[in-house]
Amino acid sequence: MSLNSMTNQYPGINPHLNSALQAEGREWKEFHNIHIVHLHDLLNERLEDYGYEAKLVSGLQISTLDSENNQWQPPHSIDPDVAIISHPGSRPGSGSIYGSLSNSAAQEMPTSEALGVTDTDYFNAIALHKVGGEGSRPVAWIELLSPSNKPGEAHWGKYEAKRLALLGEGIPLVEVDYLHQTRSTILRLPQYPKEAGSHPYKIAAHNPEPSEGFEHGKTAVYSFDVNMPIPTVTIPFNDGRSVDFDFASAYDYTLAKKYHRHIDYTQRPVNFDTYSQSDKNQIEARMYTVLKAANQGLLDKDQPGPLPLACPVDEGHAYLASILPDNTNHELNPPDHSSRDLDL
Repeated sequence: MSLNSMTNQYPGINPHLNSALQAEGREWKEFHNIHIVHLHDLLNERLEDYGYEAKLVSGLQISTLDSENNQWQPPHSIDPDVAIISHPGSRPGSGSIYGSLSNSAAQEMPTSEALGVTDTDYFNAIALHKVGGEGSRPVAWIELLSPSNKPGEAHWGKYEAKRLALLGEGIPLVEVDYLHQTRSTILRLPQYPKEAGSHPYKIAAHNPEPSEGFEHGKTAVYSFDVNMPIPTVTIPFNDGRSVDFDFASAYDYTLAKKYHRHIDYTQRPVNFDTYSQSDKNQIEARMYTVLKAANQGLLDKDQPGPLPLACPVDEGHAYLASILPDNTNHELNPPDHSSRDLDL
């Protein structure tokens, strides 16, 4: 029998849901489409009084000049998920609205290093370019990454060219990467889970400075693990301002509205071996906590967020194995730790 919860029982990404979405490409596409709308709505709530708005963007055409024949190439579609623009009629002042890129939770690096390109590589690839189409110019774009756009996957080459073109226009790009089973688009970062210092999830805020030379741009990378909150991220605008946005609220909203019935806390995530050992421990300790609360009738009862862990993280496997030896539900009989003072 499955065990569900209206509340996301993890403080951040739910690995039971996330692994299932990656196992089936069609499922990720549906999640992507639903979550982008929720991000759009919550961003607009955040920006409402400050002269900006978020728009779902169907396409932005960028043409590139071929340096060999001096001819413009046919336009190709640039499809970010969310664009932030100044609201018509508003005249926002200078400076930051809510925050700055000095957020201590982020690892900062030159954008040229984050993207693995040099100034020469960048301008040879982009040469000269112009934005086609009518309407207000975006001040920032947000991309929720899909598996096919990650390094080594089918559309990586096209996506890489697309983001370089976008950044070449001086438009900051935020890449939201909840996909632990494929390599990060920030190639210089350690590869999860096999390299030390690696993390499964990342949000990268690229703030380009093409007029100054590409190496002057900055990228802030927010990395986080299983059982850690999704960070609040400073989204830079190309007019020098910025906004701090809580991505966790949007994720939990999507989970509660659409996916809470799809999560079974009696089952380890599919492709469980794609997680690091420390993250496996976190998952199993969290599963034991949820099962224990359900057995006591406490699950979802006046619960604003995930429950405090009911066992030590490094002993999560032993506790869970005592009640789910065959990955099926049983009465809760935790292992004997009578020599230790545990709050169970």
